[in-house]
Amino acid sequence: MNMKNFYNYLDNISQSKINTMFLFCIAFMFCDHLGAYFYPDVRVLRVVGRIGLFMWPVMFYVGISKTSDRLKYMQSVFLICCITQVVWFFMFPHYYIVDLFILLASIFLITFYDSINKKNVFHNYIFMTTFFSILFYVLTVQPSSIVFLLIPICLYYRLTRSLFFILSLYFISDPFQLNALLGIPFLFLCPAIKFNLPKIIKYSVYPAHYFIILVLLGM
Repeated sequence: MNMKNFYNYLDNISQSKINTMFLFCIAFMFCDHLGAYFYPDVRVLRVVGRIGLFMWPVMFYVGISKTSDRLKYMQSVFLICCITQVVWFFMFPHYYIVDLFILLASIFLITFYDSINKKNVFHNYIFMTTFFSILFYVLTVQPSSIVFLLIPICLYYRLTRSLFFILSLYFISDPFQLNALLGIPFLFLCPAIKFNLPKIIKYSVYPAHYFIILVLLGM
C-alpha cells in the first residue's frame, strides 16, 4: 500500500472502527503504564503499550478531519485533558503535562493555520511564533512526545517526507520505540465493532485509567 492509499484509507475509516480502536488504545496504554510503574522487568507490557503509540495521533487526525465543529471537538478534548492532568499531578507533582495536551496542541495548530489569512504577514508571524513556542517546549521538556505533536500535522497536510524524517529521528533516538511499528498492521486489522460509545465513556475512560494507577500506587 502506497501513502496515497493509506491517506484514503484513513479518510474513509468508519466511526465504528475508531471507537473500537480507542478502547484498544486505552487497554494498550494501561498495559504500558502497568509495566512502567509496577512491573518494570516485564518488558512485554511496555512492548504492548507501544502498539497504541501511533494510533493516538491517527485517531486525532481522523477526528479533526471528520468533525463538523472543531471548536466543540477541541473543547471536549480540553475537558478530558484537564481532568487527566489533575490525576497526573497527584501521581507526579510538578511533572510535565500529559500527552493528551500535546495532541490537543497539534489539532489546535491545524485549526489555527486553516483559519488565518496566509497572505497576511502578521497572521503568519503569530502562527509561526505559536508553533515554534510549542515545538520548543516539547523538544526541551518532553521530547518523547514529539510524535504526538507532529504526526497529526503531517497526516493532515500530507507531509509524507516530513513524516518519515520525523519517525526516522524518533527511532534513532530511542530504538525501543521501533516496537510502535507493531501498531501499523493493527490500524488495518482492528475490527469495526458496531456499538454506541456513550460520551460519558469517551470523556472518563482516559483519566479513569490514570486514577486506577494512582489508587494502585497508593496501596
